[in-house]
Amino acid sequence: LQEPSDQSHHIELLAHPPGAHGHDREQTRSGAFAGLNRIWRAFRGVMKRTPLFEYHSGNSKLTEFAGYEMPLWYTTIADEHLSVRNACGIFDVSHMGRVSIEGDGSERFVERLVPTDVASQHVGRSFYTLLLNPEGGIIDDLIILKKSGSEFLLVVNAANAARDLEHIAEQVGSSGPRI
Repeated sequence: LQEPSDQSHHIELLAHPPGAHGHDREQTRSGAFAGLNRIWRAFRGVMKRTPLFEYHSGNSKLTEFAGYEMPLWYTTIADEHLSVRNACGIFDVSHMGRVSIEGDGSERFVERLVPTDVASQHVGRSFYTLLLNPEGGIIDDLIILKKSGSEFLLVVNAANAARDLEHIAEQVGSSGPRI
């Protein structure tokens, strides 16, 4: 949480002008910041947490992302970049949206959603692709796990999960696979 901008401070000063209730400008500024800290702590209390939260909270700088309290970094951006380039990196995906598509016609249906040749993908493997609108425009990127020829798990971005699910559901029709 950053200190309020001059505009936010100005709004706070209008609500509690200097001299009101014995406050001077510096006390009002400190009071505004303390109030934002209280709001931030209350907001943090309602954020969702992944199963890895305890590890993240003890080892990283946390931030809000799509309603979840998520790690922003662990050491430094440069250290983490070099670690991924020279060894490996791990990304907590447990906050991301998941959409199951199964049943007759599911492979054909998924092929209508993405530009990837879904039929040629191997069972038990995941692939990175794009979720498209009917005109071929990009809605989002996603990962698809092909569990079988008639069962798929789509892993969508957490921030867009509701919108992506709505788009997918609109495309299925009455006789399509189960979502």
